[in-house]
Order: sequence, then structure tokens, then C-alpha cells
Amino acid sequence: MANGEFRDPTNILDYIYDLESSRGTDPKRLVPNEEGALGSYQIRPGAFSDIQKNYKSKWADKDFETVALDDTQAREAANDYLKVIAQHYINQGLAPTFDALLAGYHGGMGTVAGVKAKNQAPRTVGPKTGDYLNKAHRLRALMTGGK
Repeated sequence: MANGEFRDPTNILDYIYDLESSRGTDPKRLVPNEEGALGSYQIRPGAFSDIQKNYKSKWADKDFETVALDDTQAREAANDYLKVIAQHYINQGLAPTFDALLAGYHGGMGTVAGVKAKNQAPRTVGPKTGDYLNKAHRLRALMTGGK
């Protein structure tokens, strides 16, 4: 998984693109939100730092704002962040499911119900991430014809 594009049969990047910026049409994507997230994939500075740490040769010399505001680079960065999240879950003995990956992308890797970091109690998703997952499920039903 560390090499190549994240393999996801549900096209999770398309869901993220739709949920985060209405497929790049939401003008709010151009201004950082309260958490500093920016661009069509609403990449947070902390997430970009994780991407840079895990993919040094690819992202170390890249500027956060430049990447976040360029949809092509942002999609690639979002893809790499999903790989970071998936590997985190695998290291915890958990499956990187559709819900887990979306919750991790939206609220951070430790926000998934049942994810247990060393010496920490499991955490449940907060209301914002819960709403995000509900929107993703509705969108998924529309995109797949209810399948």
C-alpha cells in the first residue's frame, strides 16, 4: 500500500471531494476553516505534516497552501493521507473500512469508534464526524443506486 495509489473500490477520494467542497465548487474551500483546513479536499496542516513525514521524498519540499489549493496535488496528498490512516489502523489491528477511513480523514486517526491507541481508551466519533459519515452514507446510496 505504501507504493502506488491507495486501492479503494468505493472511490473514497470522490466522496471526500464531494463532501469537503461540493466537487470543488464551494468558495469557502479557498479560505482556511477554524482548523486550518484548506482546498477542495480540506487538508489540514497537521494532516499535511503527517503526509510529509511518511512520504518525505514526494512532499518534504512542498508548500501546504500550494498543494491544498491545487486540486490535482490535493487529491494526490489526500490519497497519501488515506494510506497513512489505513496503515495506522492496520498497525492497531483494525480494518481500514470505508467508515474508519472517512472518520479518520475528517476527524483525525484517533476518532474512530473502537480504535484503541496504546494506553488509551477507545474513542467514539464526535457529532461533527458522525454527521460527516451520515452525509457520506447518503451520498454513497445516491452514487451506487442504494447498493
